[in-house]
Amino acid sequence: MNGDTSPSILAVTCYQSGRPPPVDPRRYRDAVHASMLDQALVLLRRHWRALVAGSALALVPALVTTSLIDMFGGSGPVTIVNGRPVVDGTADSWTTAYVSATADGASWRLGIPVLVALGWAVALAVGLRVLAGAPLRAAWREAGSRAASWVALVLLLAALTVAGMFASVLLSRAFPVDLAHLAFFAASVACLYGLARLALALPAILVDGYGVAEAVRRAVAVTRGRVVSTGTMLLVAGAALPAAAYWLVNVAADRLAVDGSGPVGNDVLLVGAGSLLGHATLVAAVALQAALLMAAYGDAAAYGDAAAPAEEQTPETATAARPLARRLGAVGLALLVAVPSLVTAAAASANPHHVTVAHPAVGFGSRPLAMRVLADGTTAAADDMQVVLCLDRHCAEDGIVGMPCIDGGPMAAVGEGASSCSIEAPIDAADIMPDGTLLALRRGGPHNAARFFWCRIARESMCRWGGATTLYQLPKLWESWSMAVAATPGGGFAAALLGPGRDDRHGKLLLVTCARLDCAQPTVRDVLDVAMPDRWAGGVVNLSVDRLSGNLALAYFDRGANALWLGGCRAGCAHTPDLTKVGDWPTDESNESSPVIDLAATPTGPVATVTLRSAPEGTDDAEVTTTTVVGCDDPGCASSRVGETLTQASARLAVDNAGVAFLVTSPAPGERPVLLNARTGALSPLAGAGTGTVVAAAFDADGHLRVVLNRPDGATLVSWAG
Repeated sequence: MNGDTSPSILAVTCYQSGRPPPVDPRRYRDAVHASMLDQALVLLRRHWRALVAGSALALVPALVTTSLIDMFGGSGPVTIVNGRPVVDGTADSWTTAYVSATADGASWRLGIPVLVALGWAVALAVGLRVLAGAPLRAAWREAGSRAASWVALVLLLAALTVAGMFASVLLSRAFPVDLAHLAFFAASVACLYGLARLALALPAILVDGYGVAEAVRRAVAVTRGRVVSTGTMLLVAGAALPAAAYWLVNVAADRLAVDGSGPVGNDVLLVGAGSLLGHATLVAAVALQAALLMAAYGDAAAYGDAAAPAEEQTPETATAARPLARRLGAVGLALLVAVPSLVTAAAASANPHHVTVAHPAVGFGSRPLAMRVLADGTTAAADDMQVVLCLDRHCAEDGIVGMPCIDGGPMAAVGEGASSCSIEAPIDAADIMPDGTLLALRRGGPHNAARFFWCRIARESMCRWGGATTLYQLPKLWESWSMAVAATPGGGFAAALLGPGRDDRHGKLLLVTCARLDCAQPTVRDVLDVAMPDRWAGGVVNLSVDRLSGNLALAYFDRGANALWLGGCRAGCAHTPDLTKVGDWPTDESNESSPVIDLAATPTGPVATVTLRSAPEGTDDAEVTTTTVVGCDDPGCASSRVGETLTQASARLAVDNAGVAFLVTSPAPGERPVLLNARTGALSPLAGAGTGTVVAAAFDADGHLRVVLNRPDGATLVSWAG
C-alpha cells in the first residue's frame, strides 16, 4: 500500500495482491464524504461494460438451461400461458427448490431457481473482481481460484436465510394472534439486516483475500455501529428496487401480451420481447448489486489508496481509442442478453412435446352451448349470441363471429357510416360441424315456433347465412324451451324438443331428423309422453350423435318425477328411439334449479352425466355440486351402469377420436382438473394449467384435449396433450 489517506472512492479498486495491513476504520471516518450509493454509481459508470458482460456471461447459460429443462426435461408441469412457459410452482421441479414454513397463520414460502441462483453468485463474484481492478478475463480466473471460499459463504448465507425463515415463524407463535404477523415481520426484517451485514464477507474474500471465517469476522467488525445504514442501503437499493423493477417489467410484458391484437397479438414473439426486458433488468441488477457491495465494504472499512495509477486503464479508457470495437462489443453483449428470450420463444413456438397451452381472456363464455375443434385446428365455442374462435394452437389470434341477420337479410344503414340488423339470436341450442358450419335452434319470434338455421363460421364479423326452417309450431303460451341439436355424419341434423301432449298436464318429447340441412319436410317422431303440470314445468332435453358410428343418443330429465330417461337409436334412426328410465335421483323440493345433463353418443351406447346442485338441509352452507356418470351398453340403454356420485365443482363430457367418452372434471374450486374414462373409471390428472372450473371440452384431430376453464384471470382455453 502507498500509505496515502486521501478520501477517494477509487481506493477500493486499487487492491494489490496479498493481504493488506490492518486498517483502523476510525482513521477515515471523517474523510469519506460521498454516500455509499454515490460511490456505487461512480463504480458502475467506470466499469459498467465489464460488469454487464460478466453478469450476462454467467446468467445467460443458467437462464437458457433452466428454460430448456422446464420445457423438455420434465422438471414439472409446464403451461404455455399467453406464449410464456410457466412451471407449476406447487409441484416438484428439477430447476427450483422450495422451502416453506407455516405456524398460526404466519407463513413464508421461498422458491430458489437453482441454476439462476448459481449464475447470480458467479456473476457477483466476477463483478467484485472487476471492481477490484482486474480485467474481465483475469476476473473470471481469480473468481474461480477463490471459488471454494465464496461458494462456502454463499451456502452459509442460504442456510442462514432458511434458518431465519423458520425462526421468524416460530417466534410469531409466541405472540397473540393479532400480534403474530407484526412479530413475524419484525423478526424477518431483523434477519434480513443480519444477512445484509454478513454479505460484506463476499468482498472481503474476493477483494482482500480472507478465508470464510476471517471474512465473516471482518464483515462483522467493519459494520459495527453501521448496521442500519449499511443494511438499509443494501436491502433497499440492492434488493428491493431491482426486485420492484423486475416485477414491473414482467407485469408490463404480461399486460402487453394480454392486450395485444391482430396476427401478432398475444404471440410468443411478443412475450419473448417482454422477457428480454426482464432478462436485461436481471443482468443490470446483478451489476448494481456488485457495485453496492463494493461501495458498502469500502465505506464501512474506510479502506483504500489515494487513486488508481495514472497509467491504469479502466474498461472505459481502454476502448476509448477503438470506437468500432466498442460498438461491436455492445452489439455482441445485446445479442448475448437476448439469447434466453430467443430460446424460450422458439421452444414455446415449436412446443414439440405438446405441453399445456393456456390463453386467458380470449372471450369464451361461462357455459358454451357447443364447442368443437374444426378441421383446420380452430377452436370454436358458441354461446347464445356469438361464436368465439381461437384461430391457432397458441391462441395468438382470436376472433368473435356474430349471428347472421334474420333470414340472411342485408345490413340496413342507421346513420352516417353505420349499419345494423335484427339477428338470429339468442339461440337455445347449437352444434358445430368439423367444417365450421353452425347448427342452431331458437324460438321463432312472435309465432312461437322452434326455428332451425345454419350458417358458416368464417373469420368475419358475422356468420355466413346458410338457411332456415321451422321445425315445429308450438302454442302461443308455451315456455318449455329446453332443446338440443346435433349434426349427423351424412350432412343432416337431428333435433330434440318438447311439445304439447294429450292435455294441458302432459307433454311429449319430440325427435326431428332430416338427411339434409335444407330440409323442407323434416321427420318428426313422438318419443316419450311426459308429465307436465303446467307449460312452464318441462324437463331438460339433450341430444348427441356419434361421429364414427352415427348412433344417436337422447336424454330427458323429468323434473317433476326426478327421473332420467336415456336411450337412442342406431345410425339413421329407422325406428323411434328406445328410452329407458335409469337410476334414482334425489328430490329437489325447492325446484329452483334444473339439473345439468351432459350427453355423449358412442359406438357402444350413450354416456350421460347428471349434475345436481343442492345446499345441505337446515344449514347456511354453500351449495354442493354432485355429478353422476351413467353408461349404457346398447343404444337403447336396456343395460346400464350408474357410477359413483362424485362431489365436483364442474364436469363436462368429451369423446375422443376412437369414440371413447371422458369426463373432464374439476374436483373442487381449488384443485386441478382430472380426466375420467367414463367406461373404465381410470383417472388421469391434467397438471400444468393451475385450477379452474371446467365449462367445455373437446378433442382435436391429433387427440389433444382442449378445455375452457373459468379461472380468476378469466375464461381460459387450455390445450393438453392427449
